[in-house]
Amino acid sequence: MTSITETKPPITTKVKLVFEAVGSAPILAHKKIQVDATHPFAVVDNFLRGQLQLNQHDTLFLYINTGFCPSMDEIMSTLNQSFGTGEGKKRKLIVNYSLQPAWG
Repeated sequence: MTSITETKPPITTKVKLVFEAVGSAPILAHKKIQVDATHPFAVVDNFLRGQLQLNQHDTLFLYINTGFCPSMDEIMSTLNQSFGTGEGKKRKLIVNYSLQPAWG
């Protein structure tokens, strides 16, 4: 008789994000979210466009570490490892957003 062991679903790792408005960008009601670590940075762009009620033709500038503009296909875990602040469960990635260019 073969025994069947129950397998648990894989634990999805999340990246904690903190949004900070720059310039005249509207301030979000909820500044902190978590996204799946395997998702591309484009999910952050899509999320913010929805929250700010922007369409795909409106300008939205996203920065990490007040000046770095990540590619939309960058993986969230890579960005968090490279640019996140804090240690362990307190690690977070700060994303600055603006409706016009803010840094170089």
